[in-house]
Amino acid sequence: MHVLIIEDDTLLAMSVQALIEDLGAVSTMIVCSEQAAIAQAERYRPNLIISDLHLGDGLGHAAVQTIRSTVGTIPVVYVTGDPQEARRLDPTALVLSKPLKVTELIAAIERLKPLIIDAA
Repeated sequence: MHVLIIEDDTLLAMSVQALIEDLGAVSTMIVCSEQAAIAQAERYRPNLIISDLHLGDGLGHAAVQTIRSTVGTIPVVYVTGDPQEARRLDPTALVLSKPLKVTELIAAIERLKPLIIDAA
């Protein structure tokens, strides 16, 4: 499983990356901007996206929408300080609030496993 992490908080991104790798991700990529996320996903299609909603130079949601329109449907977990906005923008995604609780992220990934396998 390849996971794309779209997060401009370096410490949080690295924590999520370590957890995802402990859970069995074969590869991960951290990007901190909307454009970098799109470019990375076009190079190497992710099986799962974990994204912040608000980035320094754009929106994680906009990156996700562009990625999905380019490479197909990919399961998404938003980790954001604005969960209501994330749910409004993408009702199909799982949304977790910051500060992130590890148990919630693990549960979200478990819930998405059938979709992640299908996307592989």
